[in-house]
Amino acid sequence: MEEFVNAALEKASELNVEAEVRFSSLEEEITRVKKLETEIAGYEHTIGLGVTVYHNGSYGFSSTSLVSKENAARIVEEAFSIAKARSQQKKIQLFFPELSNVKDERNSEYKIDPFSIPTEEKVNFLLRVNQEALDQVKGITILPVSMIRSFKKKVIYANTKGAYIIQNFVSCGAEVQIYAFSDNELQVRSYPARDSSYYQKGYEVISELDLIEGARVAAEEATELLKAENCRPGEYEAVISQDQMALQIHESIGHPSELDRALGFEVSLAGASFLKAESRGRFEIASKNVNIVADATMKNALGSFYYDDEGTPAQRFYVVENGVFKNFLSSRESATSIGEQSNGCARAESALKLPIVRMTNLSLLPDESGPGSLEEMISDIKEGIYLKTTRSWSIDDLRLNFQFAVEYAREIKNGRLGKVIKNANYTGITPNFWKSVVSIGNEKTFKLYGFTNCGKGDPIQLASVGHGSPIVLVRNLKVGSVR
Repeated sequence: MEEFVNAALEKASELNVEAEVRFSSLEEEITRVKKLETEIAGYEHTIGLGVTVYHNGSYGFSSTSLVSKENAARIVEEAFSIAKARSQQKKIQLFFPELSNVKDERNSEYKIDPFSIPTEEKVNFLLRVNQEALDQVKGITILPVSMIRSFKKKVIYANTKGAYIIQNFVSCGAEVQIYAFSDNELQVRSYPARDSSYYQKGYEVISELDLIEGARVAAEEATELLKAENCRPGEYEAVISQDQMALQIHESIGHPSELDRALGFEVSLAGASFLKAESRGRFEIASKNVNIVADATMKNALGSFYYDDEGTPAQRFYVVENGVFKNFLSSRESATSIGEQSNGCARAESALKLPIVRMTNLSLLPDESGPGSLEEMISDIKEGIYLKTTRSWSIDDLRLNFQFAVEYAREIKNGRLGKVIKNANYTGITPNFWKSVVSIGNEKTFKLYGFTNCGKGDPIQLASVGHGSPIVLVRNLKVGSVR
């Protein structure tokens, strides 16, 4: 691996150009069981080498998945050729960065290598998970689908200024969905939550997630939903679960805070942003008790790293502080456009693609004086609703108007959870929603989630991100029914 990086650096030196070289090796193993049959048991390994060459105020990029010393030299020449052509045709001076010269090697922490566990053992565990769900329900048709995914990632960043950074990551997670059927209806419950229970840990996380007990509860709740009443539309005091808040943070704070969107550099997938460069430090986006941080140094979080894909060290900073929008997520180029330094959010799906501004781990901080449990949070609510786990969602191109449908809801009556409610959804405008937050749970209610499939860019790039949140109470939330 290093030999290919070194071959590219040698060619750049021969051509007397400044260059950045990135190598990536990505491994993924997925095991999925549908009811009591193995649906998927697969392994994928992809590698890539990418080179960015800077010349006369322009740059060129080239990459290859056929990694060899010969191809390493070839893509340096291709990138140089592109840079020269752009420099001759450009109308304005393009970005020309100051390159890092850091040398480092770092590895994420884990106890059990998930790739050392035989596929048969994973399949047998998932069969047990599904059987527990099936045994939990009588007289109603259910379909349990459970899955374990494991990831290994090796990335190398090097440049002609002397930087040489090697990073190795291991991640793992699991989930189960229970689909319950009646003659004309389908309901689903997910545990821990759909597509969001992945962490920078090893196979030890599987026992920590307690998927068997989660499958039992999900099976009970899915069948309860078949018999439940539809949600009654209205404005509610709404308590929102941690897993639902994770996606709320992602869609209505994370994406609009990406600086390339705010500057109009990125509008290809899911639009731009309602935030502007001048919003920093001025725009009251939320209640004063709302504090949201981006933290790429967070232990075990899926969006953590030591250096981003431009060699910038991982950082922790406020995106929202005391309700005021404070900082964008930025790369070198986007940060320079507003007179700032990168805060380390340039990431690429692999070395085959150029880095773009991506989320790391965005979390809503707990309120030290807030409730320490769901029961405490709802104790003073006379009439409200509890909303849990995203079923579907949509948001406009400026990340301003949104709707979320949830899998599971409960009536809150006189300080207690009441009957189960199905087909609930809620709508809002991003600043109005966050300004309506009246209570945030303390650290006892904080939970962390990890998403593997955040999409952005054209062509699309997927990124792994993390989100943490306590439980949250929102006043006057517009809640309706999807039916």
